[in-house]
Amino acid sequence: MRFEFLRSEGRILEVLTKYKWLSALYEYYKKLLKPDIDETKLEKYFQRTIGLIHELIEPAGLKRVEPKAIDLGYIKQIKSSDLTPTQKYIGILTALKHICILREKNPIYKSIADRVRELVEKWQEGEDILELAQSIEEVLNYINEKEEEKKKTELNDLEFGVKLIFENRLKIKPEEIEDLAKRIYIEIKDSLYPNWDQNPATSKYVERKIREFLTEIKPKYKLTYEDFDKLHGEIYSFVSQYEPEK
Repeated sequence: MRFEFLRSEGRILEVLTKYKWLSALYEYYKKLLKPDIDETKLEKYFQRTIGLIHELIEPAGLKRVEPKAIDLGYIKQIKSSDLTPTQKYIGILTALKHICILREKNPIYKSIADRVRELVEKWQEGEDILELAQSIEEVLNYINEKEEEKKKTELNDLEFGVKLIFENRLKIKPEEIEDLAKRIYIEIKDSLYPNWDQNPATSKYVERKIREFLTEIKPKYKLTYEDFDKLHGEIYSFVSQYEPEK
């Protein structure tokens, strides 16, 4: 593969931004056109490329933590390694970025995606990674807290995602928020068949049912128009990515 030239190319850091942009463009291309690609080979070369980038950016350490998968387990490996604090937080933030991309439909990671993106941008713009360490730890604590919470509740992924959205907008009891999430799911679940979002009539129906539900609870929770509009947009955006099992 042509990416092998990266190993000996001294100018790679100068074009890293372009490389990342092209990588993002390629990911979008795959999602849009779904080309005929051997996913096994793709994953193999993806991992090798990530390894080369780590080696070039942080030659002193990241290559010593070889992940089988980029997940919370990988982050724990980084934390327990003998890397410097700077190397650890660079590795953790990079891992969080990839987890948010790979698990974009997971309600927990979707809920922190914007925050992780903001931290990555601050670091790329020159802010010291150690100055971002507390914020990175807060994100990790939030993930762990919500992972445990998800295990304890009987909410499905859609209900739990809606619950997280309500939590950001409504300051009410957790049990009330869970009830609201369940009620929204009951209102729309019969319309969430495989590829439902590709049917304009069904999409409009689901969007309308969410709006009607929020209109119903608006007086009780004293929702401003801004809160109402943001809740509707965020909930529908999340629901529109939900794919029920076929």
